[in-house]
Formats: sequence, C-alpha cells, structure tokens
Amino acid sequence: MSDIQWMSLPRPITAEQLASLPPEFQTLLRAVIEYYEGRIADFESRLGKTP
Repeated sequence: MSDIQWMSLPRPITAEQLASLPPEFQTLLRAVIEYYEGRIADFESRLGKTP
C-alpha cells in the first residue's frame, strides 16, 4: 500500500472573514478549531501518520 501524500489545504476561513466576526465569536471559533486540530494531531500520532 502506498503512503498517503499530505498536502496543505487552504484555510476554510480567511483572516478578513475572521476579523469581520464579533470578538466573542472569534474567541469561540478559535477554541473549537484548536480543539479539533488537537484531536486530529492525536489521531495522526496514534496512526503514525504525522506529516
């Protein structure tokens, strides 16, 4: 089986879009994104697939 080729994907939210959100929502959104990024990193390390 061949290795998965990791590629960098564009961010789904641009800096301009994020800046247009109310500060409270920006904080909440960043926390949610960081939470799921951590979960993904943990999952990748368990699989031994860290890019």
